[in-house]
Amino acid sequence: MRLLIIEDNPRLGFLLKEGLSKSGFAVDVYGTAADGKEALRSTPYDALILDLGLPDEDGLTILVQLRATNDDLPVLILTARDGIGDRVNGLNEGADDYLLKPFAMEELVARVRALLRRPGRGIGIALSLGNLSFDSASREAWIGGQPLRLPAKQATVTPPPVTQKSEDDAFASLEQMMMRNRRQRVRESLEIEKKKAKTDSSFDIPEPSPFNTRG
Repeated sequence: MRLLIIEDNPRLGFLLKEGLSKSGFAVDVYGTAADGKEALRSTPYDALILDLGLPDEDGLTILVQLRATNDDLPVLILTARDGIGDRVNGLNEGADDYLLKPFAMEELVARVRALLRRPGRGIGIALSLGNLSFDSASREAWIGGQPLRLPAKQATVTPPPVTQKSEDDAFASLEQMMMRNRRQRVRESLEIEKKKAKTDSSFDIPEPSPFNTRG
């Protein structure tokens, strides 16, 4: 899932990107309305986190323009404007959520995931196959209840909106992820053995037994 953040405070933008990236999201950050709107035109995003106090234009204008084109991109306003009127106005103009600064990163992540779990967003599907389970929102997987470390490329499985066919496709992707993870473990084990062989002169790879050779 790719998020766009339009936030003019460089420090806060960095912290937002770091926190959301750790939660499994791909994140782009822009500091002006102009750059943010250009990003929206050129890149498909799954959600927008929008500051209102931008240096070149009020962030609310971006929201109004989005909704005027019938763009249903989920938008979370993240701002220090704490007046009731500000919040009501932001929500009435089409924001899906409104979060005040200062805020807790855990709450922001939870709110973003909640937006993306809404019908039609194609996220938040929990899959189970045997003793393997995978949460498409958090990008976390478990085997027998134990966390499974996934390379970033494998964790990008994104099931489509739920239908019988899409569930079948998602399970097929999950099976492929399992196979890739097994191959990765084998490769890692071989690399460990190769390193041992280089550092231990007494390490010998045994010749295959003729009794175990299959023809």
